Amino acid sequence: MAERSVSEDWIGRLMGIQEPWRVIKTGNPEGDAEGFVEIELGHGGGALACPTCGAPAKRHDARRREWRDLDLHRRKTKVVADVPRAKCPEHGVLFIPVP
Repeated sequence: MAERSVSEDWIGRLMGIQEPWRVIKTGNPEGDAEGFVEIELGHGGGALACPTCGAPAKRHDARRREWRDLDLHRRKTKVVADVPRAKCPEHGVLFIPVP
């Protein structure tokens, strides 16, 4: 596994990112004329729980999602992550909460 940079740890603390999530990459997307800072999050794996009832659930898959966050140093911030979906026997397939 690649060593994490100081900036990734700092940005993670600044944004309040907690386990099992972590910042895995930061940067400016190539060809981005709007000056976005892109922060990529990774989910550390482990056991998942149904977001509705909290029961243990199996990992179904993950889908790439992106959302806008608060500006960092006057630059628009975009967060991207492969968000896992949990398969609950009672509630079906649901996205787990993101930070």
